[in-house]
Amino acid sequence: MSKKSVLEREKKRRAQVVKYAAKREELKKIILSPSTPKNKMYEAQDQLNRLPRNSSRVRLKKRRFVTGRPRAYIGRF
Repeated sequence: MSKKSVLEREKKRRAQVVKYAAKREELKKIILSPSTPKNKMYEAQDQLNRLPRNSSRVRLKKRRFVTGRPRAYIGRF
């Protein structure tokens, strides 16, 4: 079983991902749009970099629900 601190940290990350998901999506649309002016794109990149790192979906780790084990995770079976 994983340490409680690891599980709590993961829970905190999940909450931040949900909280900042809409803001991240909006900024990414601005950055990836070819019609966006350069100064607006750079401003959006700067705002995206200022968001908390843990608000990125990539930083989440899949864990078993009961034990918190990080490896041998089975999603939908």
